[in-house]
Formats: sequence, C-alpha cells, structure tokens
Amino acid sequence: TVATVAVASTFLLQSHSQVAKAGEEEISESKYAMPSNPGLTRVVADTLEEICLSPTEDVFLYSFTKECQTCTKLMPVINQLAKVFEDESHITIGIMDGDKNYKTGFFPSEVEEFYPILALYKASPSKTPSSSPMHKTKPFVFPGKSASCSQIVKFMHKNGVRFDLDKVLAKCKETQEETRMGLKMVVDQQLEEDLAKIFVEGPCSDEFKGLMLLSVYKTFSDWTDQDMSLQEELQSRRDACQSKDETYAYWDRVRNFAKGQLEDDE
Repeated sequence: TVATVAVASTFLLQSHSQVAKAGEEEISESKYAMPSNPGLTRVVADTLEEICLSPTEDVFLYSFTKECQTCTKLMPVINQLAKVFEDESHITIGIMDGDKNYKTGFFPSEVEEFYPILALYKASPSKTPSSSPMHKTKPFVFPGKSASCSQIVKFMHKNGVRFDLDKVLAKCKETQEETRMGLKMVVDQQLEEDLAKIFVEGPCSDEFKGLMLLSVYKTFSDWTDQDMSLQEELQSRRDACQSKDETYAYWDRVRNFAKGQLEDDE
C-alpha cells in the first residue's frame, strides 16, 4: 500500500544522529587530511575557525556521522556540489566527520541538535579567527536535513554567494546521473539491513524497491517527467500485484472489518 511505501521511505530517509553537546570533550582528526574527492575540503575541529571564518571565501560546511542514514544519502549530493563549484575559487565545500571532531561553542544552538549539519559561512573582511569570537559568527543554516544539489545551490545564491546561478544549475543537471548512481548504491546497501527486509522480501518486492528508490531520488535529486511516469507505472504494477496476493487480500479484509466496527460505534 501507499502507507507501506511511506513507512519504508521514512526508514530510509529520516535517520538523524544527535550532535554532541557543550561540556563534552573536544576531539579532532589530524589537520589538513584530505578525502578522496579533491573538490572537497576536509574540515576538522582544529581547522573549523581557519576554514569557516575565512575573510575571502564563502564556505558551505557539511558535517555528518556514520550512524546517520540521511547523512549517508547526502554524501553523493555533497560530492556533486563540489564538482559544480570546482571552477569557483572563492567557494569552499567543506566536509567534517562529526564522530571524530567536536569543538565546543562553534555552532549556534539552532544548529547543535541533530546531524547532518548544513551551514553556509559567508566571506567577510571582519570574519577572521582573531577578530571575531566564534560564538558570534552566525552561519546561514540550510532549512532542512535533506536536499538536492540544486536546492543547496539556490540556497547559497539566495544568501548572497556570488556565482552564475543558471550556469551552476546546468552543471547540477549534467552531473545528476552520477549522483543517482551513488544514491542507488546507498539504498541497495541499506535494504540489506534486517529491518528493511520486511519491505523487500515479501510479495511485490520489486515494485516496492523501485518506489522506495524513486522516493530517495525525489528527495536528493531533481524530479523529472520520466520519474513521474515510472512512479505511475510501478504504482499500477504494485496495485495489480497486491490484488492477486492473498496476504494483501487478508489485510484488506481486516482493515475493512475494523473500519466497519468504527462506523457502527458512531
């Protein structure tokens, strides 16, 4: 049913991790360690001020944890974001492992709740580690925990980062297929987990898996007419499959009985 797909999609989409709180011990990875993606700047606790409070660069920071499933799906999007801005020397896309790095008081209270953290630090001549206390440096916080590349690009442009919006959005479109390949790998891995097997080992599993993957694409990439057509086709196939399956027929009878009881009580 639609409700079942919604529950499964929620399992795949909305798993966040809590951010460490003030008073916990500060930790940091080694300085200047670089990830495999050369377009990203690896940020650690010891370089947060140096990188995010740069007076000359606009910095979009993404902080994640290993247990956060939303963070895992955002990683292909962040890689895509780094690629579309690779020619913009004044824009830095930073990434920080929240499991290995924590700095007391750096993030404002509205950010210090749950991972992932998505925050934009604008370039400013007065925004330097020596002249501006870090607790007074307020970032622009992305309104949500899930996003596509184009949504983040529009957010950055709306908040005053200088670049050719149409040109960068075109790059988002050009690089979307690679991002979706990354998203599919993440979803396939998560569907191997025990909790997910209740959705993908039962009747009509191919249709359910297809619809769940489309729900992830809709959240972390740009929705297309082809996606809409495929969704309608999968929904039709799923409905036809369910109508033939005795398991679904049984639960439909249970729901109809319960509904009838409620109507009688009224």
